[in-house]
Amino acid sequence: MGEAHDAVETDDVGHRQLACLLDFPFAERYQYLLNVNANDGVRQQRLAKFWATSCEVLSDTDGVTAVIAAGNERIREIYREGIEVLGQRVVHQAMHENFFDALDRVMLEARECRNSLGIKLSGSDDMTELVNYWIYRNSSKISAALGRIRVEHALRILCDPKIDRALSSSDSALQSQLEAYWAIKEKDIATGRELQNSLLII
Repeated sequence: MGEAHDAVETDDVGHRQLACLLDFPFAERYQYLLNVNANDGVRQQRLAKFWATSCEVLSDTDGVTAVIAAGNERIREIYREGIEVLGQRVVHQAMHENFFDALDRVMLEARECRNSLGIKLSGSDDMTELVNYWIYRNSSKISAALGRIRVEHALRILCDPKIDRALSSSDSALQSQLEAYWAIKEKDIATGRELQNSLLII
């Protein structure tokens, strides 16, 4: 995944603030991914590649529990449809609501290690693909949260008494400089009048 970040909130505090607003369900080490500047199309392509290889975990299910077996069966049920849907150049999620509802459940069970896909990811200690899917499904919510952070940041600046004092001090300094400038100009004008009067007398 690319490392280009949103320009507004990229530090640790910003990541935590955004994660808190979103009820981000993954470990803190994944919070920076919320600010990775990737659009839905890029995330969809990554998801399609991940999904296309996910069924390999279902090949060996000997000895799995009933919970895992049930979770694996739900993956099988939507696997082919997932290849078709996610393989499209542009996917309008609202047009495939039933599929994405089923995929949401599969990914949730993976996050909770209730299918072989989740067990595999947990074993590799890398949930990045699940995070990518969560961000893909919640992109509108993330955009709204970022907008809220921008507004709150702007209001903090506008309401900061230190900023207000600095602006007031700057205004006073500018006013003093203007008064000094006009005083000099008045003196130059008066001097010019005196010189003109002396020339007329001569």
